[in-house]
Amino acid sequence: MGILEFEGDLICGWRGYFDRGVADRGAQGEALPDYAQALVDRPAVMQARTS
Repeated sequence: MGILEFEGDLICGWRGYFDRGVADRGAQGEALPDYAQALVDRPAVMQARTS
């Protein structure tokens, strides 16, 4: 889960939370739950900030 804080149209803060037990399972090569694997498989989307 992530929480974004905004100032106008800009993100000024971001806090992320995760289930450490699920993360440790993946790091040890164990299968992740379907909901977690779906998130891992999503492509990262980044957009350059313009002034």
